Amino acid sequence: MAGPGIRYYHLARVLAQHLPTTLAAPAAPGEHKAQSQPFDWVHYDPANWSSLVTYLRTHTICLAPSAMVDQLALLPVQTPYIVVDGYDPLLAEWLALPKQMSVTEQLAMWHEQLVVNRSRYLIGDFYLCASERQRDWWLGQLEASGRINPATFQHDPSLRKLIDVVPYGLPSTPAQPTRSVVKGVWPGIEQSDKLLLWGGGLWPWLDPVTAIRAVALVRQTRQDVKLIFPGTRHPNPEVAGMPTATAEARQVAAELGLVDQAVFFGDWVSYADWPNVLLESDLALSLHFDTLETRLAFRSRVLDYIWVGLPIIATRGDATSELVEQHGLGAVVDYGDVEGLAVAIQMLLAEPAQARTEAFATARYALTWEKAAAPLVAYCREPWMATDRSFVESFEDDEPAVELAQLRQERDYWRDLTGAYERGRFIRFMKWVGHFLPRRRREHPPMRPATVSTSHLERPRMSDLQTISVIIPVRNGMPYLRNCLDALLAQQQAAPELKIQIVAVDNASIDGSADFIAQHYPMVRLICNKVNRGFAGGCNQGLAAAPAGIAILLNQDTRVYPGWVRAIVHAFADRTTGIVGCKIYYPDGKTLQHTGGHLRRPDLNGIHFSHGDADEGQGDQSRPVEWVTGAAFAIRRRVIDAIGYLDEGFWPGYYEDVDYCLRARAAGWQVWYCAEAVLEHQETSSRIDERAVQRFYHRGRLRLALKHLSPAEWWRDFLPYERSQAMRADAAVQSAYLDAVLAAPLLLKTHWHADDQEVRELVAALRELAQSEESRFTALPAPPPESLSTQRLVFNALGRLWYNVKVRVSPLQLQQQQDAVNWQHMQQLASLQHQIDQLELANAALTHQLAQVEATTAQANVAVTPRVEQ
Repeated sequence: MAGPGIRYYHLARVLAQHLPTTLAAPAAPGEHKAQSQPFDWVHYDPANWSSLVTYLRTHTICLAPSAMVDQLALLPVQTPYIVVDGYDPLLAEWLALPKQMSVTEQLAMWHEQLVVNRSRYLIGDFYLCASERQRDWWLGQLEASGRINPATFQHDPSLRKLIDVVPYGLPSTPAQPTRSVVKGVWPGIEQSDKLLLWGGGLWPWLDPVTAIRAVALVRQTRQDVKLIFPGTRHPNPEVAGMPTATAEARQVAAELGLVDQAVFFGDWVSYADWPNVLLESDLALSLHFDTLETRLAFRSRVLDYIWVGLPIIATRGDATSELVEQHGLGAVVDYGDVEGLAVAIQMLLAEPAQARTEAFATARYALTWEKAAAPLVAYCREPWMATDRSFVESFEDDEPAVELAQLRQERDYWRDLTGAYERGRFIRFMKWVGHFLPRRRREHPPMRPATVSTSHLERPRMSDLQTISVIIPVRNGMPYLRNCLDALLAQQQAAPELKIQIVAVDNASIDGSADFIAQHYPMVRLICNKVNRGFAGGCNQGLAAAPAGIAILLNQDTRVYPGWVRAIVHAFADRTTGIVGCKIYYPDGKTLQHTGGHLRRPDLNGIHFSHGDADEGQGDQSRPVEWVTGAAFAIRRRVIDAIGYLDEGFWPGYYEDVDYCLRARAAGWQVWYCAEAVLEHQETSSRIDERAVQRFYHRGRLRLALKHLSPAEWWRDFLPYERSQAMRADAAVQSAYLDAVLAAPLLLKTHWHADDQEVRELVAALRELAQSEESRFTALPAPPPESLSTQRLVFNALGRLWYNVKVRVSPLQLQQQQDAVNWQHMQQLASLQHQIDQLELANAALTHQLAQVEATTAQANVAVTPRVEQ
């Protein structure tokens, strides 16, 4: 039995002394139940989470490790109270695992971890952790997730009723030997040998190599020292495939000639024999590296050593090494200190056997399972539901006021930052230098807060249609940017009557895209993000920064044909047209990719007209359509003023363009497919693995359905069809349904004013879909693998070096760059001020409604009071 199993076994044993308790443990089909215990012991199938439903129906409280919470949230039945055990720092362990993948792929997986973690932070009524260090970590995570709020603080200012410490404990009865299992049993280990025990696995964040090298030093003076690793194969098949340091440890031991001489590797020790291993050992080791995992870890095996009075040598840095030092249970050494460890081994082996008996007795008294589990026992005897459940529901009604406060804070930040730039010594020095340099007139678009048009049916002025902003969200676009930008610049040369501004928004690229644009295309306005804000987020930044009459969203891996911009401007001559899409080819220039689109009912699957067909003239007719793709997407500025920006909830992409078209059509605008505006699209850049693509695709489709189909349409049309097409969802689609479960409550309340019962029923239906038996969704075509050549990497590095040297010797260029930064900040201030104005109006309207309700309530009270007195 591994550490987590031992923990829940003893927690169940302690709880059973106070309340009826059931321990549900994973088991393979047909595995027998454990021996008689003071609690009910049942098994569930890890491959079929629904096997837990029967037990959840009959219990009041469910205690689950944080690793299971995301699966628990999918089940159609929940217990009234949920306790989340966060004693295992999952994210820290995941980061410590060696990765055989690129940083980009790791970031994609990391984002999936964040989505799963969010469900862990939201579902619990009460949280457990193993140490005060872990509690500080969890408090930060809970604060970031909104769980530390006025409701939880008023319930308990110490927040112990939200999260408390339940460490690992010790059995109250002493260990008793039953048989010999190592000394005189393992070949090469004699009864008289001194046994060093490495309990538990060899995970990547642990340091077995230092132990092996220290044994090699010790054996120069004494040959009876033997080091054993009895648990190199984890019994849980889901954990057995995780990376470990076993291979490296075996290799180092073999190089030193210690395998089966002084260092021994076992398989796994049964829980019944584990006390025998502990009692036969003379010294225990707990060694690790200096990592985040060490800071948060609570080494459960160290408690086993304390149980049997086994002296311990531990690396400093974790909570259990502090126990060793505090109680005098052995020695604490530095990270990777081979010589220090060898000295500590010699010292402790030279001590009398009973030298630390009193210290271990004191530690055992303070660390029993009964004392450790006290906060959990108190909660289970008198459980409480998280006080912020109802608070969050009522809090949604005050969303305008909350958003107003957030925007005011953001506005103040940008105002202070802009002022700091202007007051800084460097900028003042640059302005002084500027007096001695040739002056060039720099034109900036006029600053004005955006206004909402009262009618979009007035005839457009040509001046409105002659200012164009082309916004390009960039994400690792080096292979495509030159073709894209060169073709765009040619449009300006061919249409001098049009004022075209190109804005590139770099979403934290790691391939040098931003440097490439800054060096080779200084006329392009560049906005750089430190994080990937997704397609919609990058587009929204560009839309806010470039308030032209026409805004065109364009993918980085496109190449526009001559006459493209003029055709778009001509299409907007119709005063009812709000959005214009384009004819898009694949790179061969013959195969059509998009000629407008429609939504397939009832599942709202986005269908591209003529997708993959050879061009035989079927896309030559311009016409109104239901939606057009965001790969090349032109928007009239008045549409943006009327309906706002793209929904960034469609992160990182898919269906935000469809959603925007539906919103524009609902506001009375026409979506137009322009056959004369032609371009090519690679349709391969910025993509990740196929499973992630599937997940994001269906997550966007489900978000679209939640926004544009009423609950009645869901039950009548959408859900029946969805069930028929998703008999069993694969992992990617299951993740999409789980994302929809998290997004559904707010979307249903915001867009459809659904009541709590409607929300619960639809969320339950989404959970049911996530557990269906077979998935028949059509997979998107897998993108071809991409790689950057060595020549390209060297070229980019030299380019960045030259750019850095150039800006350091050119004060004028530095001043121009700083002016651009200041201008960007001022634009953001103007946009924030406009949003604040709108929210103040909404807040005033809510205040007026509240006053009316209070007045009506007062009148009703006056009318009722005389009748009560009579």
